[in-house]
Amino acid sequence: MVINNWHIYCFIFELNFEHFMKFLSVILIIFGYLQAQQTRINMGPNINDPKATDCYPNISPDGKTLYFSRQLNGNYDIYVSNLQPDGTWSLAEPINELNNEKDNYVFYVFPDGNNLLVNGAYPEKGICKTTISKNGWSKPEYLEFEEPIKEWDNHNPKLSRDGKVMILSFNRDIQVSFLQPNQKWTNPEKISSLSTPDNEFTPYLAADDKTLYFSTAGFGASSQDIFVTKRLDDTWKNWSKPENVGPPVNSSDWETFFVIPVNGDYSFVYSLREGGGDIFMIKIAQEMKPEPVLVINGTVLNKKTNQPIKATVIYEDLNKKNVLTSKTHPITGKYKMVLSKGAKYGISANAEGFLPISENLDLTQLNEYQEKEVTLYLTPIEKGQSITLNNIFFDVGKYDLKKESEAELDRLAEILLSQKNIKIEISGHTDNRGDEQANLVLSKNRAMAVTNYLISKGVSKDRIISKGYGKSKPVSSNDTDEGRQKNRRVEFTILEK
Repeated sequence: MVINNWHIYCFIFELNFEHFMKFLSVILIIFGYLQAQQTRINMGPNINDPKATDCYPNISPDGKTLYFSRQLNGNYDIYVSNLQPDGTWSLAEPINELNNEKDNYVFYVFPDGNNLLVNGAYPEKGICKTTISKNGWSKPEYLEFEEPIKEWDNHNPKLSRDGKVMILSFNRDIQVSFLQPNQKWTNPEKISSLSTPDNEFTPYLAADDKTLYFSTAGFGASSQDIFVTKRLDDTWKNWSKPENVGPPVNSSDWETFFVIPVNGDYSFVYSLREGGGDIFMIKIAQEMKPEPVLVINGTVLNKKTNQPIKATVIYEDLNKKNVLTSKTHPITGKYKMVLSKGAKYGISANAEGFLPISENLDLTQLNEYQEKEVTLYLTPIEKGQSITLNNIFFDVGKYDLKKESEAELDRLAEILLSQKNIKIEISGHTDNRGDEQANLVLSKNRAMAVTNYLISKGVSKDRIISKGYGKSKPVSSNDTDEGRQKNRRVEFTILEK
């Protein structure tokens, strides 16, 4: 064999290239480690007591209130910390009304932030619900299951946004339970696609109602790692193949209790990475985040006095009529709700003695996380009071009610059926564009369409006057699209009470 200069050059190149690739791989590993360190933050002494075990983190939907459990003197107690304006977390304090001589944990924070699921040690193990009141958190009340469950272990339940589906770990498997009409929960049923011979627990259902995170030693995990899966249908039993969320969330040590606020910027996780076990705040990869949602931060006020009202806030998918409810804070009248993308929603508030006011939101084109302030003004049920029926929909130039109008009108019918002495006027209005006579006819026909619907629900026709005013009673300028939209409306006015 003849060795020429070309062979020598190739040999040297291959040798140097091999060394270069090894060097590059080491650099990438170091870079990845440093990057992970920058995005994996120990929450520090205000949360992690060096003399205690701090675990079981649960975050409020807005990411501003962190609940967790601390084992300091034998038992676990519930603590809370709040995010400060400067980005730091306040010194954690115990929630004494939820703590006793047994182990206590917060399992789930409801979307409104005013309700919690907690570990039942009051006095037996189980799942309990507590509600914020003027005097603090109420005495926890047990959720009922169709059959009593004798052994509870690492259940860590999470609810769907409508509160009708529970994802929990039970017997070291991820399981599902459904709320029945009698307000009892079905006994947990294992989700086969999320189960292995190893341990699966601490599930966390994201605000999009589709993305589920859980801890497992199976599916090829190096230890107890966090995995993510997507719900494939409405049975809640079919899920995509779980994927390891990878670093910086997971390490070679134990990671559990993964939670994430609705904005999806940072997650919170319990990890043994630094030895004793601490709570970390960790930035996760974009591809591992849940789908974007809209967070409503709202207040319900009395339209006459501008004072807060204790009310029930209702939000629904206008096409599916999928109704969800939440309660306002008893003192401030504030509420929160989380809406997922891809639907049109109606939002309304109900309180005894008031007319319900509705707004609507179109989230069919939502592409990123957003927040919105929505103030709902409730009008007292008094003679002369009027409201605009905002969730009444017609096609352009037509008067046939669209299906998504039914939820609004059903609520109005319920009020009229419960308040037998009320007589009302349903009035139709248009903007100033187009033929005046045609607009008058259209407004009359739209008012009559609403009237006929209420009559079909059992409201006496003698209690309703239907009128069309065309363009004659604008409430805003007709010089802008927004103003003209406000003028195209159907109103409800109390004539007698």
